[in-house]
Amino acid sequence: MTRFDRNIKKAAKNFHVPESYEKRVEETIQSLSEEDVTFPCESPTKRYKGMLVFVCACLICTILFSTAEVAQAGFLEMFKETILDFLGIETEESQPMGIESLKDYSVSKADLLIELQEKVIDSQNIYLIVKVTAPADIAFHEDIGFDYFALSEGTNYNSDYLIPGARDCQLLEVLEGRNNIATYIVSFSTTKELQEGTEVTAFFKDLEKDPYSDQPEVLVEGMWSITFVIEPTVSEEIRIQGTPDMTYTFLDTPAKLEKLNLTPLGMTVVADISEVDYEQLGFADTSTAIRLKMIDNSELVVSSHDTEEATIINSGSYYFEQSGEKIFITSTYQFVTPISVAQVSGVYLEDYYLSFKE
Repeated sequence: MTRFDRNIKKAAKNFHVPESYEKRVEETIQSLSEEDVTFPCESPTKRYKGMLVFVCACLICTILFSTAEVAQAGFLEMFKETILDFLGIETEESQPMGIESLKDYSVSKADLLIELQEKVIDSQNIYLIVKVTAPADIAFHEDIGFDYFALSEGTNYNSDYLIPGARDCQLLEVLEGRNNIATYIVSFSTTKELQEGTEVTAFFKDLEKDPYSDQPEVLVEGMWSITFVIEPTVSEEIRIQGTPDMTYTFLDTPAKLEKLNLTPLGMTVVADISEVDYEQLGFADTSTAIRLKMIDNSELVVSSHDTEEATIINSGSYYFEQSGEKIFITSTYQFVTPISVAQVSGVYLEDYYLSFKE
């Protein structure tokens, strides 16, 4: 596999196809006739829709982003001191593997055992702490991971029910004296709000060494799954329903805020960008500069047009979606460490400030 192909594979961690894409493809195929050998001129409306589908498809491959490098250095230590606090577990107690295993959530296959240790869930983020036991000849380290992992609604893998959004999997710790046993933090940040009581399944495929390199080495081949129930453990959040006056600048045009959801673990922003020139979407910077203003007047950068500026997110994704004659952009961000929502006084969306205290 070429380096280009491996880079696409790495970017696919955050890949999401708009719900309307497959429907549009199917409608297009059905509309073709076997006798059609020429392509008559299309009406402006058809050209507009065709161009929009093409632009959206291109953008899906170009606008996904991840700030894993920013989070790499201090992620694990900060996670132990923050996420584990939500579980009521002291850092010292988790050294090593001090978390009691949930024995009901485990699966064994092809010499690999995966057990769900803990889960942290809010309305848009899911953190899973999983214990992985490999054959004795495998020694876990930070370059060992899964070729593919995802989250699906239901108790069986179904590509039609994959939960969209950003995802990440990082090694937390290796059991002292047992290098073939390790815990991983698996995180999912989704724009689809899951209802309490919903059954979902996390899937893991092929344990590999250097899974994102040009030549990954398969250590254990197989597919493993863990099914659990959505039970929110973090309820603190801020929900904002957009109004006509909540407008910020997006590619020199007005973008209307539809909704914003902020939790200790991440945030989601949905905006109406129907007024944008669609031809710009494939070439311009379509990110949104976002900063959280704290009650002590300090600021936390969530997203920036400056790629060198440090942010508070571990991963994120954004995509475009059509609903009727309107076009929406949905941005999802997952924080490196949890924040105190009560300490946030407002948010800057580009040049617009939205206060949470009014």
